[in-house]
Amino acid sequence: MCSAALLAVIAAAAAGARFGLLMVTVRGISMEPTLREGQRVLAARRQVVRPLRVGDIVVCHPPPLPGQPPPGPGVPNHGPAVVKRIAAVGGQTVTAGGVIREVPAGHYWVRGDGAHTYDSDHYGALAERSLVALMVGRPRSPGPGG
Repeated sequence: MCSAALLAVIAAAAAGARFGLLMVTVRGISMEPTLREGQRVLAARRQVVRPLRVGDIVVCHPPPLPGQPPPGPGVPNHGPAVVKRIAAVGGQTVTAGGVIREVPAGHYWVRGDGAHTYDSDHYGALAERSLVALMVGRPRSPGPGG
């Protein structure tokens, strides 16, 4: 019985890798109340999903935080992956800091759901290549006793 369970886990991992699925752990409070610190979400790599839309929750790479050293040669110019919600897509406008801004074509404006968030309102629109995955689900928490 134990070997059957192990085989099922290995098969699920292989299927996830084949279809570009990622298990992502939320860090920080920027997506509360929708997602909480430590919660895990399932995300599909961008190349295997539909076009992104306003309201989608995505895994993305924002620019480095202020004060972080620039990356070395051959290292992508971005900070660690974060989870945010798409607020606007290329061609749409957003209001940030009292200023109306147009999101350039091929870019996305992302925001956290919470009150304390470092997002596009601080660093601007993200290029499409900065958005790496679309959230497609949340594993269910085990019920009582399981």
